[in-house]
Amino acid sequence: MELISEDSSNSQITSYIGNYSGTYSGDDSGIWEFSIDSNGNIQGVAYSDLYGNISLSGNITDGTNGTMVMGDASYGVTFSGNINTITGEVSGTWSNTEGYYGTYKGYKN
Repeated sequence: MELISEDSSNSQITSYIGNYSGTYSGDDSGIWEFSIDSNGNIQGVAYSDLYGNISLSGNITDGTNGTMVMGDASYGVTFSGNINTITGEVSGTWSNTEGYYGTYKGYKN
């Protein structure tokens, strides 16, 4: 996962700082929550119907358009998507190494 370069404006990251939560569905379903810090780092957890608690970590990969990636290597799961700074909506797709996939959606709390 690529971190935002230090040349990028810190003001781009500032608009994403906070706590988010929502649901995901598809071949597995559950709820998720994560927080974003002032460096664009993401830490959180997904509560999976199939696997239980899955730790999530990642980062904002593009502060200009809110592109983000997070996942858990031990479960082979990746969540990729975007954050809309105007509405606070988070949405995207998820997949894992077993071939399961789906979508997720949520909002800034």
